[in-house]
Amino acid sequence: MAEERFFVAVDGSQLDGDYDISKVRQLVTQHAGRQVLVWNEGLSGWTDPRTLPSFRPGAPSTPANAPVAATPDPAREPARDATPARSAGPSSLEREAAARAQQMRDTVQGDVKFFKGLLDPSFDTLITPKIIRTLYIIAMGLVALGALGFLLSGIASAVRGSVIVGLVMVLISPIVAVLYLAMVRISFELAFCLFKIRDAVEKIASKG
Repeated sequence: MAEERFFVAVDGSQLDGDYDISKVRQLVTQHAGRQVLVWNEGLSGWTDPRTLPSFRPGAPSTPANAPVAATPDPAREPARDATPARSAGPSSLEREAAARAQQMRDTVQGDVKFFKGLLDPSFDTLITPKIIRTLYIIAMGLVALGALGFLLSGIASAVRGSVIVGLVMVLISPIVAVLYLAMVRISFELAFCLFKIRDAVEKIASKG
């Protein structure tokens, strides 16, 4: 009597060829922790081999009433039955492409909201939270340029003969830069906290 054979799919990907019961058992052990499904003409769809009598402990490798496995097209049969082996999720490339497309859509939508906010006289759309980080980077650059100008002025004063004034300007230029940057940072943090408080109030109001 012919030995029962099965087509095998691992995590939704069908393996080439068909396998006997002993080989399927080896594949199940080899791919422990992954989804292994089997199918042949005696089954209505792809099935977990652990639920079949043929694979239970003590079951013979060739059951007495094992159906003869023909050679159908295994790729079409699972798809016709809409089984898990062919209904697996999208591939990694598809997921990556979808993520990039979503990122591009979010970027475009963000740009549209930004320009709409600039032209919104009612201030229903706030753009400050979106650009506050950029504004802080610009402010850091301006503070650095101011400190450099102050330092160069001190050097120029020292060259022109005002050595004490020039030396004082050179020494205090980094201190002034740090103080200005701290003041800018504090003002930006206060603004950022106000926007966070506004968002929290809106969430509480929406829940209520």
